[in-house]
Amino acid sequence: MKVAYITMEFPATTETFASNDVLTLKKLGLDISVFSLKPKHKKQAAMIHERELKDLYIFNCTLKNILLGFLLTLRKPVKTLDLVKWIINSEKSNIKELVKSMLLIPSSMAVYEQISKSQPDIVHLFWGHYPSIVGYLIYKNEPKILLSMFLGAYDLCLNLEISKFVAERSGFVFTHSYSNIPMLLKMKIPGDKIETVHRGIDIKRIDKAISKFSSVKGRIIAAGKLIPEKKFDLSIRFLKKLIDKDGDFYLDIVGSGPELAKLKLLTKKLHLNGRVKFYSHMTQQNLFVKMAESQFFIMTSNKQSERLPNVVKEAMYCGCVCASFRTQGLDELINSPVNGVIFDEIDKNLEDFFLLSSELQLNKIASSARLTISKKFEIEQSMLQYINKWEEGLSVFNKV
Repeated sequence: MKVAYITMEFPATTETFASNDVLTLKKLGLDISVFSLKPKHKKQAAMIHERELKDLYIFNCTLKNILLGFLLTLRKPVKTLDLVKWIINSEKSNIKELVKSMLLIPSSMAVYEQISKSQPDIVHLFWGHYPSIVGYLIYKNEPKILLSMFLGAYDLCLNLEISKFVAERSGFVFTHSYSNIPMLLKMKIPGDKIETVHRGIDIKRIDKAISKFSSVKGRIIAAGKLIPEKKFDLSIRFLKKLIDKDGDFYLDIVGSGPELAKLKLLTKKLHLNGRVKFYSHMTQQNLFVKMAESQFFIMTSNKQSERLPNVVKEAMYCGCVCASFRTQGLDELINSPVNGVIFDEIDKNLEDFFLLSSELQLNKIASSARLTISKKFEIEQSMLQYINKWEEGLSVFNKV
């Protein structure tokens, strides 16, 4: 089966899960290529090496390819005018998204041209927002290619009209949480097209990375992009509360972003310099080791687009006792307090959980968490569900 993945940037620093999905599909025997609407990231070569992607075909919209895409808009005026009209009619009530979509026309045309030459069996929109522009071109001009797309939290929050149009005309619409289904149905996507597949993690890679490491009592880890919406400051303030109650805890914060300076200042203000350590973006393997050495993982983000984050799954499998703000769909992952803790606010109950839970209780939670991931959130299981649906779709599609 020949599959073309359409995404915004590949590989991307904050989307290791995308690299893992593609690599797993390749290992499972698919002929897969990736097309991104953005130029190469400056760290692309390092990420390709780190994530073992060197044998994968990746098409990036470099400046040269964007210029070629612009020339294609002039050489194919009928297609271009139809595309422009569709985007305007779809996003005319949202000027910001209309402008963004129009600016992506040359990139989309460049990607479409490559796909029309290679003629894959399936074009899959890894993101269901701006890659929908390529999806529209495939739908209108390539009747022999089966179209599928993913609509996740970010796509649903953007709620673009171009996404709705392409989703209605795709063979399948994949999503990663059952909690997304009401929104998808509200978008008028037929229920029989919706496939819920939880994002899986590569437990084999984690096992290889952490085999020689074990958790240190009282060590807490938090990881992610350091942006205001992630509320890492709450993790630091929570640590302060634990220490003020004579708790012997340390916090490692792994990530980079615009909030770093503020978080360091807060740490100093609360006299926690000896208790909080900051680590910039690190390889997945090194992050897994940090998790394996930690007793707890804490997530204080309640960002609207936070849905079953992979970082929580990874921490659970690495042996952390995970405590997370309640976010949409999280109960599909954490059965609180059996395999982790979901909290609505940082209060005395959460403090008591960290301070008073016995080693036996915590070990039981960590073991249950690891079992949950291996049974329900393993990447090969997830990718096989995609392959099975694509094969099923092709068998029907080719008969029409």
